[in-house]
Amino acid sequence: MITAETIEKAVEGILVDTPHFLTEVDITPMGKIYVYIDSFEKFSIDDCVKVNRSLRKEFGENLDDFDLTVSSAGMDRAFKSMKQYHKNLDREISVLTQTGDKIEGFLKRITDNGIELEEMPKPDKKGMPVKKGATSKMHEIPFSEIKETKRVITI
Repeated sequence: MITAETIEKAVEGILVDTPHFLTEVDITPMGKIYVYIDSFEKFSIDDCVKVNRSLRKEFGENLDDFDLTVSSAGMDRAFKSMKQYHKNLDREISVLTQTGDKIEGFLKRITDNGIELEEMPKPDKKGMPVKKGATSKMHEIPFSEIKETKRVITI
């Protein structure tokens, strides 16, 4: 029987000794399986194809009734794995707390219980310089208070 757990176990076995790691497996009631993978290095379309083929080989006919999609976790998706925090150390992230507060800053430290984020001063108006003497603010956020974390994409 195909379950998220059996897919997870298989993918983790496929990714052993690679810089890649599983972030999420989602199986929909409509028979679609989405496998999201992230990496400390580049994760290419060829890597997606290799994982897809390995899963099809391992599960054989049991996957015939499913539409299998293997893709990169994507920078716009919420973090699902602790490894994503480590991958994004010293990068700008956005944290939505359980109370609805949104804090953006640079991920400075990861502990067993939470993260430390450095929020940089922002200008009062877009396109204006930051006020002279403005300083950054440190936030310690326990994992229990985090609803969602995403990488901030800047152009």
